[in-house]
Amino acid sequence: MRNPDDRESGERERQQQLLDEFLNDATQDIDGLRVLIPQLESGDEAAWTRARNVAHNLGARAIALKLAVLLACLRELQLLTDEHLNGAPLDDFFMQCVSSAIETLAIEVSTLRRV
Repeated sequence: MRNPDDRESGERERQQQLLDEFLNDATQDIDGLRVLIPQLESGDEAAWTRARNVAHNLGARAIALKLAVLLACLRELQLLTDEHLNGAPLDDFFMQCVSSAIETLAIEVSTLRRV
């Protein structure tokens, strides 16, 4: 029979591995979102759909990893993408909100890397 401390240690290591993988993927996705900003500004529907899907997929993983603050940031981006895809006009303020949501994600991922 295994020692419960060994099992807990193994679970913590696995959780840390999953978190590290997620943060690496999230960093790449955020970099991809930054690159999409000019396309988002131009109203490219495929770019908006991609941004929404990225937010949704990262959000699902954030739920599994219990990353509540990051999940809130992802939901904000997802709500903004939904709002545009449902007809909200693309004015400067709206795009500032989208850009800020993406940068807030980057800040939160960076913070999680340091923890």
